[in-house]
Amino acid sequence: MPIAGLLFVLGYLYQVVLVVYKAIDSWLPIHSATGIAILFLLSLMIVVLGCFFVGLIASRSIAKQSTLWIESNLLKVFPKYSIYKDILTGTLGGSNAMPSLKPIRVEVGGVSRLAFETSRRADGIVTVYFPGAPDPWAGYLGEVPEDRVSEETMLFSEALGHLEQLGRPPKKPH
Repeated sequence: MPIAGLLFVLGYLYQVVLVVYKAIDSWLPIHSATGIAILFLLSLMIVVLGCFFVGLIASRSIAKQSTLWIESNLLKVFPKYSIYKDILTGTLGGSNAMPSLKPIRVEVGGVSRLAFETSRRADGIVTVYFPGAPDPWAGYLGEVPEDRVSEETMLFSEALGHLEQLGRPPKKPH
């Protein structure tokens, strides 16, 4: 997967290089290795500056509000959006990209079950998603008192792996 991502970025950068080349070829012919290196650096600078400006726009409150609006409407059309978002944020990590589902342990009938906390109410009731195994997205919701809930040290991605592998430890590559 990382190789596919790298190829995608390089393909995108190649397209930017072609656009820049066509724009400056008439007044600055580039036919040497140095000229191609300059062209590549100019294109890379355009991509980096573009990402910077998009990041600036995204950090503004109007962009955050529109993102929330888009996400809430996307959930109406595509209910599994939040699941895939949590999978990606759990994989990508970072302080700004944390999954919304928090792994927890819930005591149910004398058994400790791995679950995900979805919300907490002021009256001490915790809404919990009990995932299935090996498919964590085939589960059910429940509400339990907060005294039955305990913290889980697993990361979101580790909890998913634990469920998908039916609790077995991950196989190590040879």
